[in-house]
Amino acid sequence: MWDGTIINHAPPDVLQKLGHASASIGLVSDDPEASAHDAADFALAALKPT
Repeated sequence: MWDGTIINHAPPDVLQKLGHASASIGLVSDDPEASAHDAADFALAALKPT
């Protein structure tokens, strides 16, 4: 699993329409360094032409 947090941030007018609701997702890794390397390898592989 990768380490990180996703925070959804909407413009003020959208937040007002939603009653100022917001959301976030936190992910935790047992080995952040290995997860960071895995994430980097995944991202680099996605950039390689097929």
